Amino acid sequence: MTKPRHKWKPCDDDALRAMCERNCDWPIIAKRMGRTICSVRRRAQRLDLKLDIFRDPKRGAAKVAASYTPERRARYSDRCKRIKIWEGGHAVIAANPQINVEKGKAVSRAKQAWWNWCPPQYRDQYRALTRSQFTAAEARAIVEAQIAKDARTPQPRPARDTSFEAKLARVASGQARIYEMPRYAPALDGRS
Repeated sequence: MTKPRHKWKPCDDDALRAMCERNCDWPIIAKRMGRTICSVRRRAQRLDLKLDIFRDPKRGAAKVAASYTPERRARYSDRCKRIKIWEGGHAVIAANPQINVEKGKAVSRAKQAWWNWCPPQYRDQYRALTRSQFTAAEARAIVEAQIAKDARTPQPRPARDTSFEAKLARVASGQARIYEMPRYAPALDGRS
């Protein structure tokens, strides 16, 4: 049995217009209205509504196009000319291990830049928080608070091996030396 169709009402059209004016993405509009993306797009087309994501410089294709500076275009074109991508397409990229190494380095640099705020010992905690009920911003705030708290509390000193053999090894390596106490001699003037 199929689901019953929900007819579009004037209030739905008004809500769709308002969300299109605010530049919400299609999936977000569809989720808020309880409809499929295709039905929302069809209705927006009938109402002559368009999203301005291509005009907004902070979103979508405009953001990607703005990121292609002349230097970046030259770098990409040099790379494509070097590997002759027009001859084999993606098969050339897959077969050339140097490209995969370059891509891996770029990915690791991007990850390192993203993780710059979080020391390695706190990353598992951040991942666990984001996989549970917290958003990324909330998890980051929690982890940063934990980092600040740990910085304020004094860290325990690492335990030193106090066995006799360890002490002898430190003396033999020159890390420690044996202190010889002067021999006790009673004073001759009556004071002890």
